[in-house]
Amino acid sequence: MAHGYFANGSSYTPRILQISGAHGWVDSDRYDIEATAEGNPSQALMRGPMLKALLESRFKLRFHNEIKEGTVYVLTVARNGVKIPPTAENSCTPVDLIHTPPVSGLGSAPTNLCGTETRQKKGQTLTVNVHGISMPDLADGILAELTGQTVVDKTGLGGLFEFHIEFTPDRAPPNNIGSAVSIDENAGASIFVALQEQLGLKLESAKGPVKMFVIDHIERPSGN
Repeated sequence: MAHGYFANGSSYTPRILQISGAHGWVDSDRYDIEATAEGNPSQALMRGPMLKALLESRFKLRFHNEIKEGTVYVLTVARNGVKIPPTAENSCTPVDLIHTPPVSGLGSAPTNLCGTETRQKKGQTLTVNVHGISMPDLADGILAELTGQTVVDKTGLGGLFEFHIEFTPDRAPPNNIGSAVSIDENAGASIFVALQEQLGLKLESAKGPVKMFVIDHIERPSGN
């Protein structure tokens, strides 16, 4: 959140960072962080620059950014055309992280916000729904998170869409992503196959620039 989604302190920008240089405990230790902000800062400011300052203060986090050539996925429209439905005009409200007051309590947030996401896991199948999302945000945010790689939007599709997909996480991509493949019905479809068959979208592996978040120093925090 601090260096990706809310880094600019003024808006929500779906962006997944590739992280390197972290110690093993960064992925295993869990902490409860309680912080009180003075005044009435926006959600974007608290989740971005103010959280960044907290991490630097309590975890002694120091880092630098690098751009490296690496593996990326390119999102395009599949051969038979796109199947993802557009969002009806004025059916969702853009998120305003500057003027919307903080929401307290689970389940009390508005349900008609653009980009609202829900997930449900049943057996091996994960269902992901997103209401009113643009293709760049879908690629750089949702799909980058689900695949663990940088995803570049090359669909050329503008506007907002209703994203609904059912797939089996952690299934390896086919050797030639985007080609016709047989599906093991018992195991379920990978996200690559599901995107193509359910939404008419295709992910193909390519080489491209990858933004790396390189941790130079980090420490376990001391107690209060």
